[in-house]
Order: sequence, then C-alpha cells, then structure tokens
Amino acid sequence: MITRLFFGYQQTQIRNIQNGLNALVPTTAELNGDFSAIPTQLFNPVTKAPYAGNQIPKSTFDPAAVLFATKYLPATTNGQVTYGLPQISPLRCSR
Repeated sequence: MITRLFFGYQQTQIRNIQNGLNALVPTTAELNGDFSAIPTQLFNPVTKAPYAGNQIPKSTFDPAAVLFATKYLPATTNGQVTYGLPQISPLRCSR
C-alpha cells in the first residue's frame, strides 16, 4: 500500500489605497529656480542677499539633487502628490 500526501499553499495579499496620503514635491517652476509664487522673500544662505523676484539661479543647484528630483519625483503643477500605502490583509490560520 502506498500513501501519498498532497499539500497546497496559497497566499493572497490584497492591496487597497484608502483615502491616500498627500506629499509636497517641487513644481516644475521650482525645479527651474522660479519661486515667485511664494510670497516670502528668499535669501541666499551664504551672502544673506535677497534673491531678486525669488528667482534662484539654476547654477547654484546641486547637480545630484537636480538629477534625483527630475528622475524620481513626479512633475506637478501644484506641488501636491497623493499616494497610498498597500494595506496587507492579516493571514488567518485555523487550527
């Protein structure tokens, strides 16, 4: 007599975005140095001189930061992004 055992396993993760979360990212204008939409006067942190019209020269931006922002941050016009984290259902085991 031969005894054969069969076993199966399946796990399903259900991901839901509930309500979403908001994050602020630079707008396309801000990535180009145009901060004129901000009512507060911006100052150069080194010289303490105000930036004329809140326009920051792109030459003062860190190239690594610009590359990161253009590659990984979504382009927006209002600076807000809504995202959600996956909701994982707890695994229920019955004994």
